[in-house]
Amino acid sequence: MFLKARTLSFYSSLAMKTSCYLLILLAFISTACASGGSAPTTSTPVPAKTTVHLDLSKYRPKFEAPAEATGSAMPAKPNTVPTKNINNRLHSSLDSIAESNKKILYAQGYRILVYSGNERKQAMDVRKVVTQRLPEVEEYFTYTQPTFRLKIGNYLSRLEARADMSRLSDIAPNAMLVYEQVTINKPSR
Repeated sequence: MFLKARTLSFYSSLAMKTSCYLLILLAFISTACASGGSAPTTSTPVPAKTTVHLDLSKYRPKFEAPAEATGSAMPAKPNTVPTKNINNRLHSSLDSIAESNKKILYAQGYRILVYSGNERKQAMDVRKVVTQRLPEVEEYFTYTQPTFRLKIGNYLSRLEARADMSRLSDIAPNAMLVYEQVTINKPSR
């Protein structure tokens, strides 16, 4: 019985503390949400922006003007011929690099895949129209059973390929760029 009364008093004091805390919290919330009374407005006109003129010259640093150079000018340096001129060696190495670059025939680049399908006649018709529209561009017609593919061009950048691709948009609206090995220098025969 004594234990029962003690737990009952514990729970009642806990309920009292909780209700006190809730009451204090409610008081804070109500004062925080209450709008402050607005001050009565007067009908006196508010003056326009006023400009403030402050004399800041006493805080600015003062510099003295440089003295004018009179009479004794520095003598000009005589023209000297460079003794370590490497132009001839540089030209010969650049020429050898240019020769080795001429031997490179292929590089990774882009081609436009104009047609990919099973119809040979349709592939040939597209090929004919493309060669009329872009006669300067190389064409690569392949057949891998059962698909005919027509690729055109040798482009090193997407930007170059997109320019020709836009010229073919009405002929081949589904044309796409293909990243593959392209010919950059035609082998001499």
